[in-house]
Amino acid sequence: MLTLAETSCQLERQMAKTMDDAFVPECKQDGSYSDMQCFEHEGFAKQCWCVTGDGQEIKGTRMSDGQVPNCTTAVRDEEKHQDEKQEPITKEPDTQLKSQHHDEPVQPQQESPPEKQKTMEKKILNSHWPKINKDRTHLTQ
Repeated sequence: MLTLAETSCQLERQMAKTMDDAFVPECKQDGSYSDMQCFEHEGFAKQCWCVTGDGQEIKGTRMSDGQVPNCTTAVRDEEKHQDEKQEPITKEPDTQLKSQHHDEPVQPQQESPPEKQKTMEKKILNSHWPKINKDRTHLTQ
């Protein structure tokens, strides 16, 4: 019996286990992605790479042939880099959020937990498994 996962890592892991020869992410106890992810595809060398807490691969960390990246340093450096990139956002009288600069993305408003879960599931389904039937009723049976 499958149950609905609570985090994107847990959901992605749950879905990947139902597919043949698919990458299955490793999750930390709190449900976030483990800093290092590895995958050994049939007929290819094992590859390992570092990811952020939300599962995004950190550029330049992918290694193979028995080598593994230093993800503790890579994740720390990536988080520091992301913190430096973020700029304050001001709220205009029309209640729309606007960035300080015209070329930077606008930060979305906070979603309620159920809506955030649905949005997260849609992003995962659309980015990782575009061929999966969007009707996920099989996950809650």
